[in-house]
Amino acid sequence: MIRILLADDHPVLRHVLVPLIAEAGDMAVVAECESGDELLHEGLRVRPDVVLVDPELPGMDPLQASCELHEQLPRVRVLVHARCFSLVTFSRAQRLGAVGYLLKSDGLDDLPRRIRAVVGGATAWTPGAPAR
Repeated sequence: MIRILLADDHPVLRHVLVPLIAEAGDMAVVAECESGDELLHEGLRVRPDVVLVDPELPGMDPLQASCELHEQLPRVRVLVHARCFSLVTFSRAQRLGAVGYLLKSDGLDDLPRRIRAVVGGATAWTPGAPAR
């Protein structure tokens, strides 16, 4: 079972994503958080396989929190799930060790496949992102 920490401050999106991920059958959201501070705390508590993180969370910088979590739990894969594309955020996410950057507008149907891919060692970049 793939364990996911869902870090997004929009309750409606979390309400949609939790059952979508559960329906995949081989993954589950084991914790949810609404801030960068919670991300680090919850991540250390639940030890997820994947952190699906909105880079605009309030509180502690969520990309930095994800990086710190990855430093303490090296097997954690960080997948950024952004509202819109930002070259600055994209570049920072890469530098800090994210293995993917997806847009919320990319659609949700493909999200479980992308999560499986990053757990399997692949990357998951939104279509049209600059070459890595």
